[in-house]
Amino acid sequence: MRYEPSLKEIVGQAKAISTILQFLQHFKPGKALLLYGPPGVGKTATVHAIAREYGLELVELDSSTRRDAKSIEWVAGKAGKQASLFLRKKLISIDEVDGISERGGIAALVKLVQTSSHPVVLIANDPWSKRLRPLRPYVKLVEFRKLTERDIRKILQNYAKKMGISYEEKVLEELARRARGDARAAINDLYMLAQGKEKVIEEDLELLGFREKEKVVFEALKLIFKRKGFNAIFATSNLDMDLDEFKYWVMENIARDYKKPEEIGKAYDCLSRADIFLSRAKLMNYYRFLIYANTLLTAGVSLSKEEVYRTFTPFKSPSKIRKMTLTKQYRQTFRRIGDKVAELCHTSQGKAVREIVPYLRFFLKSEKFKEWAEEVFTSEELNFLANLS
Repeated sequence: MRYEPSLKEIVGQAKAISTILQFLQHFKPGKALLLYGPPGVGKTATVHAIAREYGLELVELDSSTRRDAKSIEWVAGKAGKQASLFLRKKLISIDEVDGISERGGIAALVKLVQTSSHPVVLIANDPWSKRLRPLRPYVKLVEFRKLTERDIRKILQNYAKKMGISYEEKVLEELARRARGDARAAINDLYMLAQGKEKVIEEDLELLGFREKEKVVFEALKLIFKRKGFNAIFATSNLDMDLDEFKYWVMENIARDYKKPEEIGKAYDCLSRADIFLSRAKLMNYYRFLIYANTLLTAGVSLSKEEVYRTFTPFKSPSKIRKMTLTKQYRQTFRRIGDKVAELCHTSQGKAVREIVPYLRFFLKSEKFKEWAEEVFTSEELNFLANLS
């Protein structure tokens, strides 16, 4: 279920909300709002809440939508001039405008602001970006301030209440601390921890160690993909990760950053050669091969491109590792149930997990079996079995 806070539930941004509402009330064509502030402070959530609560038809180009000149002109531009099908007032919102890199994209935004007969709200992390210079005379800046730990705790309390999540107070305190002002990250963490559980407890926070690891890895990926040179060999110097795991991160992101087939081919060739050296190092117990593997994995991939792509690349963690990490608790619960079933059925844990546990959810429909199961399994394990698919 998607969490959509009301205006009252948006914490710490009363001044910004008041400015937006005044702008909408006294709107005159030729001027737009530019909401800015760090990620996860409520910029987009505020726009959505205002549209819902004031009955506005929201026309949106978000970060998942193409926001090039053509899209801005034909999607948002047309909406800016046409009346709503349901005779409602419109609100046009374009997210991450500081990330629009295509030539002509900013010029299209300026034209939209000048010609739109409906209010336009633009959203950015950095309003002082050089590429936004032509746009600034046509916008009023609205700052969304950085959230405190206390703010984020309150947001998490609202979220947990709305979503029916039970928790230990220490969990919210730690999530607020780790979020560093990003409420969206804190909400995502709480959502992940709450899956399949009756109550989120302090021990569950161990699952979040992976996110801290991700931040360091992303810096290493930037050194490889967003620069070109032999210095990329230092990308792995601060990584708490072996090369065999890091290769999956590089493999996942080559095609995300490189555009030309020949560059992608060269990069994957370096990756495959690095994999050969990694295998030989293990088989022959000769770990000097790791030097060659690291060079190919970092500098080799970095030098495979003709030039550095200056556009923003949303690096992603490899699906293989991501799935293993996010389902760690899932697998632990599965094994715990498997151990109990194996003992009761006098069989191996492997056979219990493969051939018996997946079918227990069907038996739970029987009241007699459910009574017996409540004596064997914990409430958390029963909830797990009931939602097993």
